[in-house]
Amino acid sequence: MSIGILVAIEFDAFYNIYGEPVERYKHGGFEVLKYHIHGKDIFVCPSNAGQIRAAMAMTILLDFYKCEIIINYGVVGALSNQEVEELAVVESVCHYEWDTTEAGGGPKGKYEAFYEIFFKCTPRLVDLVQKIDPHLKRVKLASGDKFAGLEAKTALREEWGCDIVDMEGAAIAISSKLYGANFVMIKAVSDALTDGEAEYDDNFERSSKVAVKIIDDLIREI
Repeated sequence: MSIGILVAIEFDAFYNIYGEPVERYKHGGFEVLKYHIHGKDIFVCPSNAGQIRAAMAMTILLDFYKCEIIINYGVVGALSNQEVEELAVVESVCHYEWDTTEAGGGPKGKYEAFYEIFFKCTPRLVDLVQKIDPHLKRVKLASGDKFAGLEAKTALREEWGCDIVDMEGAAIAISSKLYGANFVMIKAVSDALTDGEAEYDDNFERSSKVAVKIIDDLIREI
């Protein structure tokens, strides 16, 4: 079984555990690192931040390496009262910046190709993550292409009812849906509701380490 791991900018936390890969592959400006973990081929692609790069990295993992399962881990901003380093598993994600209403499209967040506005992560994988760590909360993720400060966080919470916000989740979910792949996202809070960019930077490394700790157990159990 081939498993893809997409990580935006938190790869060091993974590397510090697993070290050098078996192989390294180049795809334009992207690098894919191959590992053998618990009898499975693991392909890790650090995408860097943002939906476009995440979508490109997903295409590489899904189309070239034929990954059947995608795991994403990373750090996020809180939209409610989560604590820094608090770990969560994403139940569903919306692309809050997608808006074609002025062109006669559906409601905000609604793609013509999909019935739903919120894309559900694969339920059995979400259940498995929570079985590994029952303390994990199930959350709704708002995903866009901007860093959200306090005012934006408050607006996102009120409009979308989400718990956390990131800059890659929508691309991961939509790519997985289009390729028919199973996927799960594990997130650690790096900036609380009232925090901003300075707090995000300060907490980034610690939160990354928290997010990656559960990955080994997940790979073993899949």
